[in-house]
Amino acid sequence: MNKSLTLFFCLLLLISAACKKPHRTDPPVETHEVTFNISGLDLNLTTGPIVNSVGDKLKTNSTTPYFLSYTLYDQSNKTLTIKQTDGTSTPVIKDNIPNGTYTATFFLINLSANSGYVVPSGGNIQNITNSNDFFSKKITFVVSGNSVTQNVILNRIDAKIEVKLKDDTIPKHVSRIYLSLPDSTQFNTLTQQYLSPATVNTLGVYLDGAKKGITPAPFASYTSNHITPFTLSIVAVFDNSAQTYTKVISNVVCERNKITVLTGKLFGGTAGIGVSIPKTWAPADTVKF
Repeated sequence: MNKSLTLFFCLLLLISAACKKPHRTDPPVETHEVTFNISGLDLNLTTGPIVNSVGDKLKTNSTTPYFLSYTLYDQSNKTLTIKQTDGTSTPVIKDNIPNGTYTATFFLINLSANSGYVVPSGGNIQNITNSNDFFSKKITFVVSGNSVTQNVILNRIDAKIEVKLKDDTIPKHVSRIYLSLPDSTQFNTLTQQYLSPATVNTLGVYLDGAKKGITPAPFASYTSNHITPFTLSIVAVFDNSAQTYTKVISNVVCERNKITVLTGKLFGGTAGIGVSIPKTWAPADTVKF
């Protein structure tokens, strides 16, 4: 009996061993290094007074830090990689990718424009503000057995509005002056388009202490509104914040990579306020309102 059981179990072991499939190990996927040099840009990342512009080149030093977001997509626009970096030297993105065709998007914030900013999400929908200067680019490239090095020239995706008031004095009860305009707060890096605009109030300029009653120095704001003529308002806020004085300006036209300058008197006077675009970013235009 014991001999029969032993033979039975041996037979089961043989059958079990015969049914087992050999373990297969897939070979590792070969990847290749891809390097994107964000350099040689036709951009001006400087801020401050427009007359101090250094020209249309990327200025990478301690006064012009940036925040850069890179997203890699496959041919079906599925997100594969997200990389984010900041610094003050020329931006460089490195990735390791298998053979194939890919789309990459780049979204850069010029942090020297303002101390605060919205950190890029890393996806295709990016939040934007009118306090910072933004740049973006979408490219398609192929990896086919060799490393890839590519220079990526980003495009400025916003316009800039600067206000130069010509009033001799400002009423002493005015504590703040800002712009109110239709603007977008999101940008789609895959379509390279802004989402639908809403009414936005800019930071503007605050008048307190020794600044009371004095015409402020020129102040500026970035805007995504560059498709059709639009109406904006220059708003003066009184000390109690309950009352405001508003000057409405119609048919304002902004363009990407151009500065629109509003010039004129906010209080009193009948002279129109000129709207011009200085040559620091692009050829000048003039509009009156």
